[in-house]
Amino acid sequence: MIIHPEGEAVFVEVPKTGSTAVTIFLQKQHQWVQNGSGLSIDNTMLGRHGWLSTEQRDMYASHGVPIFGVCRNPFERASSLWRGHAPGSTSFTEWLKTGRFQHGNVEIKTTPQTFWLQGCTDVLRYEHLTEDWAAAVAKYPGVLPPLPDGGLPRVNVSKKTQKPEWDEWQLEWVRKTFAVDIAFGGYSGPA
Repeated sequence: MIIHPEGEAVFVEVPKTGSTAVTIFLQKQHQWVQNGSGLSIDNTMLGRHGWLSTEQRDMYASHGVPIFGVCRNPFERASSLWRGHAPGSTSFTEWLKTGRFQHGNVEIKTTPQTFWLQGCTDVLRYEHLTEDWAAAVAKYPGVLPPLPDGGLPRVNVSKKTQKPEWDEWQLEWVRKTFAVDIAFGGYSGPA
């Protein structure tokens, strides 16, 4: 997670939701601060792709500090995880059955985005990030900086371009694994 330089807002970095681009923008251009070193302390992962403990969420809420995060269509996110973290010859189905993608003690491939987004006051949609960001800037003037012309730079983009063809087994795997994210974001299937 990263924190506004005066502690006026927190951004929670959910893996494969554009959070790296947001983090680079906020850190390099607006001096937001990375919280921690990536070590797990008191049920919290500090640092990149960190999540907030209940105590941290309560503390920020008691001070009226907005907590932001980004959610992404779970079907597209699963596809992106596969492209970015599976060996080149591993099929999407095989990766869903056997692949792993660890971050600290969390298996990202099977952990819902809502795990990171707990306690967020504002959840922006990856699919509409520029528009949602502009609405958040208007809601919290002086806290979130406006995006540069052209939006966020694209970073951390997989070199692989293939997408799954989405057979019924794959669709059902995502539906079951990320049911909470699908309900949370109102998603229905791959874009």
